[in-house]
Amino acid sequence: LTSAYTIYVILRQKKLAIIKNDFINNMTHEFKTPLATIALAADSIRNPKVYENIDKLMFYTDIIKTENIRMNAQVTNVLQTAQLDKGELKMQMVAVNMHQLITEVADRHKLQIVNRNGTLNINLQAEAFIINADKLHMSNAINNLIDNAIKYSTDTVEVSVNTFSQNDLFTITIS
Repeated sequence: LTSAYTIYVILRQKKLAIIKNDFINNMTHEFKTPLATIALAADSIRNPKVYENIDKLMFYTDIIKTENIRMNAQVTNVLQTAQLDKGELKMQMVAVNMHQLITEVADRHKLQIVNRNGTLNINLQAEAFIINADKLHMSNAINNLIDNAIKYSTDTVEVSVNTFSQNDLFTITIS
């Protein structure tokens, strides 16, 4: 019995170590994207043509503010994940307008895409686009997919986000 229990504890500890490593990798990814976007926006603000144009200046400062809010949300996510270790994390399942969420997340990446002379194509055709989900985690998933599409693009960045309904299910594709 002692040997079986020891093996059980070792396997459980190994599983927790894998989860923690995945979490650290994910959080690194989650923080690098807003930091890169903030750096691009800050560099753009330094351009004399930008700081002389109040509309462009407001556009770039809005990006910085939005990414700052996103990073604060990630800090909250880190704290919630600490609760996961205690078995206390609960998903906040709410009705989420996926088309609105996709648009918001995609807008965060426009500066990076434009900076690489790329294009972002959004085609939201799903008829049933309100789903029950944890908004923060869904936002993170979409963000990661778009970020990876940008990061792993060849010379020409062309990101496409599509939604459609299939058998009463909401489907999203990001390429």
